[in-house]
Amino acid sequence: MNNRSLSAIFIFSILLIICGCSSMAKVCDNDFTSKIFGCGTMSNGRKWGEDATFLPGWEQVGQAAKDAVMDPKFLVPMAGSIVIQLTDSDEKISDWAQKHTPIYGSPENAADWSDDLGKILTWWVFVTMVPTPSGDNPKEWATSKVKGLAVEMAAIEGTTRTTHLIKNVRERNRPNEANRESFPSGHTSKAFCRASLAMENIEAMNISRPA
Repeated sequence: MNNRSLSAIFIFSILLIICGCSSMAKVCDNDFTSKIFGCGTMSNGRKWGEDATFLPGWEQVGQAAKDAVMDPKFLVPMAGSIVIQLTDSDEKISDWAQKHTPIYGSPENAADWSDDLGKILTWWVFVTMVPTPSGDNPKEWATSKVKGLAVEMAAIEGTTRTTHLIKNVRERNRPNEANRESFPSGHTSKAFCRASLAMENIEAMNISRPA
């Protein structure tokens, strides 16, 4: 998704926050709308976005890095990539997929599906951001939403820039020889970043799990 689309979603989210803030008293008095607009607090008593800071400090950065490294969403793909590298299967799998296109039928369809999935996940990040619990006070609610939104935008932008930086250093040829920007996959990194952010938002909603 290009910067123009992200900017449009960001502006839309800010307008949604402003509209929600202007009617917070009525919103939070209704059980249904309070859940949609994220009144109340998370299970730890904090508001979503409340603890976001411009300079988080090395302790928070270190803890975030530790949590990320220990997350199965990181460990499982990392383990798979190590096995593929050790067995020298990388190019064989890439060439086979390029030739047979078993899922999407053609490289063009695969690229289109990847783009569409990226757009859906980007919107899903912002859709799930709205119901995250950010308090009942209009000013605190809006502040927490904006801070949390800024962190998620920074995560998306940081992932994109880091991926391109590694691409420029690695300079690996694509299977179709189109260019030397094959690794790491931009579509994959964007998808995992957005999916992870959306899951974090959903986990903050205090949704009861079925017994």
